[in-house]
Amino acid sequence: MIGITINGPNQQEKLAAIKLPCGFGRQADPANPELSVADPFVSRRQVELESTEDENSLLVRCVGSSAITLASGETIESTNQRVLPLPADLRIGRTDIRIETLDIGISFLKPPATQVIEGRERKPVGTLALSTQGEISPECLVEWFEGLISLQESASGASGFYEQAARAVVEMIGLDRCVVVNCDGEWKVEVQYGSESPDGTVYSHNVVGHVLAYRQTVFADAPQFASAKSLSSVSAFVGAPIFDSDGAVVACLFGARDVNEHSHCDGIRPLEAQLVQVAAGIVGSRLARLTAEAEQTRTQVQLEQFASPQLVREMQNNPQWLEAQERELTLLFGDIRGFSKLGEQLEAHEIYSFVREVMDCMTHVIHDHGGFVFNFAGDGIAAMWNAPGRTKTHAREACLAAIDIQTALREIDQRWHQRIGRAVKVGLGINTGSALVGNSGSKARLKYSPLGHAVNLASRVEGATKSFGVPILITQATRERMGDGFCVRDLGEIVVVGIDHPTRVFQLAPLDSAADNTWWSQYESVVRTFEQAKHAQARAAVEQLSRQFPDDRPLQILADRIDRSDGTYGPWVLSGK
Repeated sequence: MIGITINGPNQQEKLAAIKLPCGFGRQADPANPELSVADPFVSRRQVELESTEDENSLLVRCVGSSAITLASGETIESTNQRVLPLPADLRIGRTDIRIETLDIGISFLKPPATQVIEGRERKPVGTLALSTQGEISPECLVEWFEGLISLQESASGASGFYEQAARAVVEMIGLDRCVVVNCDGEWKVEVQYGSESPDGTVYSHNVVGHVLAYRQTVFADAPQFASAKSLSSVSAFVGAPIFDSDGAVVACLFGARDVNEHSHCDGIRPLEAQLVQVAAGIVGSRLARLTAEAEQTRTQVQLEQFASPQLVREMQNNPQWLEAQERELTLLFGDIRGFSKLGEQLEAHEIYSFVREVMDCMTHVIHDHGGFVFNFAGDGIAAMWNAPGRTKTHAREACLAAIDIQTALREIDQRWHQRIGRAVKVGLGINTGSALVGNSGSKARLKYSPLGHAVNLASRVEGATKSFGVPILITQATRERMGDGFCVRDLGEIVVVGIDHPTRVFQLAPLDSAADNTWWSQYESVVRTFEQAKHAQARAAVEQLSRQFPDDRPLQILADRIDRSDGTYGPWVLSGK
């Protein structure tokens, strides 16, 4: 940090806490709001300063349209730069600038010990190290501690807590005013308590700059800073950092005693400065708790949209479950059939009502089987099992959920069938495989979801239900892991869009339908015969089955494929998603 003295026709000012790097001219530097030059012959941004490895020198760059003149008479032309020893004297426009290392009489308090807040190690937030300079009565100490305890027990939100802290500093120590300056981004005053400054200045940018730069509590008598505008009416000041849960300085507690006849004393004692430091630490600790509670509430609300309350509780008890990792997952994709035609039959509010009812139905069933819904997309839904919670039966639970969804849709069909003029149908595709899973969203908007080939394949298999005309399709990987107790039909190999190698898929049906599907084994026999390129034998068998079950869509497709084949076998290549 450096000090800069500006001496020009329209400005005489000393700035004592300038952070590097910085840039200035007629326009103020964002990191140093007081640093600007009131000279019409100076560019909006004339000079850029950067530190070097040698703390006694500085890199000076000319970024304005006119040159920088040095004390030696040499110049730094536009776009050029030089390393200058400190102190350095420059002239820009009609204004003289002196840059020097910061050497001022500000006292610093030793940073307090690291604390653990909300289960995480934090940077210093303030402790009361009882230095004694000047006598403090026992009554005064008791009053101070009572004030700090009252502040600690406050149940206010952030803005109310800021105000209580500012009031406590003024009333306990006897300062004329206390200001909470939010330093997270652009500086702004959150709260001001006490009397106004005689010259109208709310707080000192120099002092706040010190607090940010050194991350410590600073205090001093202020007459030596009379040339600094923001401290010209101050007899003493103190500034203490407020840390967030990550150890960043997000605000500054600035207190001052003004130069007037009502001042209680001339300076600020170390013990009083330490009291301000403790108050700032309490504020930081309280804000960390509020942030953690808000984050927990926000995460819970977001998670409850996608998982059962029991699974949400497990995730909150094990935050590492949300970390990115590779898992074997079973994934389910669902899509409402004939959705595009609903606009021709329903009003807008009816479409949303219908979709919401179907999605609620599927979500409840998925949650009942321990699944996690990771996406809603218009008329579609996507869910997974074995993340974030772990279960060995993830394939089985996903298949049971798919069957129960089809059963639950019957009730919705009774309410909407006549209105939409057809049955309510949903196609479901299920695949099991390895995928990356984690939070791919942001802190404000959680998006815990999987990525990878297994996810893409599950989505494509759902699309294949349209081609086969069946409600549920599963892949061979899921079939191998689902266990017994299901009615399945091997539909053969398909090649879906975007995935080159073939995938064997199976139709899944409720076990109680097995009596009606005893002929499925004959269908599977035809599929195997066709795959062995026994063309004539497969044709004869499929023709016989087609006469018995003429309305079965997979059988129609198989017969067509056999008819179109040239005596060789190949998987069915789907052209649509």
